[in-house]
Amino acid sequence: HVPTNFPKILIWTNQAIATVRIDLLPSNQAAVLRMIAVEPSQQKKGHGRALLALAEEFARNAGKTELLIHAANDAVGFYKSFGFSEKTWDEDEIDEVHTQLSKFISKN
Repeated sequence: HVPTNFPKILIWTNQAIATVRIDLLPSNQAAVLRMIAVEPSQQKKGHGRALLALAEEFARNAGKTELLIHAANDAVGFYKSFGFSEKTWDEDEIDEVHTQLSKFISKN
């Protein structure tokens, strides 16, 4: 376990239905959201939005002011509807099937 990486699970009706790992970057004010997934049978029910809201709250409480995501291209519209915009933040993670996104969040 890396001390700056925080795996989280969203529980709904006693079942794990979604996951995210929140990586708090020690070098700046950002947190990277990784391994985001919602159980297919639970998609399009608001659970993804709830998961992102909880991850944003966690990052904000940790003093971070920016969220970063390396998103699958077919999920970019979802993240943009949550306030993310395209921004290259890691040249090493650029590829043709993902888009790098960023969202600034306010401090507590």
